[in-house]
Parts: sequence; C-alpha cells; structure tokens
Amino acid sequence: MNQPSHPANIAQLIVDAMHDGQKLTEIRPEHVPADAAAAYALQREILRLRDTTVGGWKVGSKSTSGGPINGALLPEDGLFASGSQVECVDYPSPILELEIAFRLNREFTPREQPYSDEEVLSSIGSMGTTIEVVSSRFAAWPKIEPLLALG
Repeated sequence: MNQPSHPANIAQLIVDAMHDGQKLTEIRPEHVPADAAAAYALQREILRLRDTTVGGWKVGSKSTSGGPINGALLPEDGLFASGSQVECVDYPSPILELEIAFRLNREFTPREQPYSDEEVLSSIGSMGTTIEVVSSRFAAWPKIEPLLALG
C-alpha cells in the first residue's frame, strides 16, 4: 500500500538521513511535492521535525530572464557566526557557495499588491558576505525533481 502524498513522509526520511549521516537513494513518486505550495510545506515540516525555527531565507532565481523566484527556509540551528568552524563529516559531498546576505529592518507580510523596489531597498538594514555549505541528503543531487529540491 502506498503512503499518501504528505510532507511528513519525505520530511521524516530527510530528517532521519540527516541524523544518520546517510543519503537517500530512492525517492518514490508520491514523495515528490505536487506543487510549490507542497514544497514549501515540506520545508516547514522539516523544520518542525528538527525542532528548530526559521533563521532566515535564501531567495533567488535560476534564470536571469525573469524565471520564477524561489525561497528556501534557512534553519536557525544551521546558521553560524563569523569565525565558526564546522566539521566536514557533517556535510557529505559539500559544495561552498559564496552569497550576499541582507538583514532587513522590517517584516514583509503577504499582501495583494507586490512590494515596490523602493520599499524593499529601503528596508535593508545591513548586508554582508556569507558562505553556504551546500550538502544534499539525496544521492542523485543535483539531478532530482525541482520541487523536491525546493523542499
């Protein structure tokens, strides 16, 4: 009997793989999020299972020609201050990405009309450089379903 498509199913597998230092080699089709809303629900479920909160967001687009803008939650327990040291054993097959981080001085709540460039730019309180350690728990990464990668 197949399990229903629910974020908790794949979320638990991902969290268990993180805890055990393993990679997931087989993903059943019903575990792939059906749409962006399901992928974002998967992000939230992973945080809940890890018993952590949102420490920030990674926002970007894979296209410079107006492609979709995606966001990913950054777990609070995965953010480290400048000068911190991490263990490679905690990050199988790590890749380093250099990023620019912005700390905003206001909260943006959902609303019908988009925020203007002026509203967004005027909310930047500070900015700096960061290093992201990218390490997926999927053995086939980066060749996985895009919505699963978003989760």
